[in-house]
Amino acid sequence: MTFLRFQILICALWLTSAAAHALETVDGEIGLTLWPNEFRTNALGVGHSDGALSSFGQAWWSQKWGIRGGMYRSDLDDLEIEDAQYLNFDVERRLFSPADDTFFAIGLGVEDIDLGQGLDSRGARFTLDGRAALFGRLSLYGQAAWYPSMEDVSGFDDIEGREFQAGISYDPAPFFSLRAGFKTIRLDFTDGDGLNNSSESKGFHLGGGLRW
Repeated sequence: MTFLRFQILICALWLTSAAAHALETVDGEIGLTLWPNEFRTNALGVGHSDGALSSFGQAWWSQKWGIRGGMYRSDLDDLEIEDAQYLNFDVERRLFSPADDTFFAIGLGVEDIDLGQGLDSRGARFTLDGRAALFGRLSLYGQAAWYPSMEDVSGFDDIEGREFQAGISYDPAPFFSLRAGFKTIRLDFTDGDGLNNSSESKGFHLGGGLRW
């Protein structure tokens, strides 16, 4: 169900961006990425995800207001537990933007985490987002998010999360972009035994998509 909601979100983002692009008021990017990651938790030890296909999208209107969405997954077969899935949607405002490919923005959004076994936790998130053009068609990007108080679910209380990713983007042709970087998502929580616990997914990702 979470995946279906994200597909609806991406379609809405694409249609809205396409309509605005016709008026030449929007810049954006939409694509897919593979994220092989190491999953670690105090209770279960370390597992490795071979990588599940993830999605991302972003659009900016008049280099001021923007929306961003993403869905990232950890395949946790090594630990014999269900996959973890992270879905988010943000509204952002550029504070500094001397050019299309160089900006710094802050944002507010919603995080939806599928913890497996039918357990979903949702909450607000605060974001920092930036990009810096280098030379030619290369640019650096970085994003950070903090979710201070997620919903309690069975076995997971007082959930707090942090997310960070950074990487490099290259545009080999008009309307096409490649990216490579590193992403980590960490959750701190109180488990069913009342003990402090944490989980973390981290690893390099590689992907690409359309950019306009």
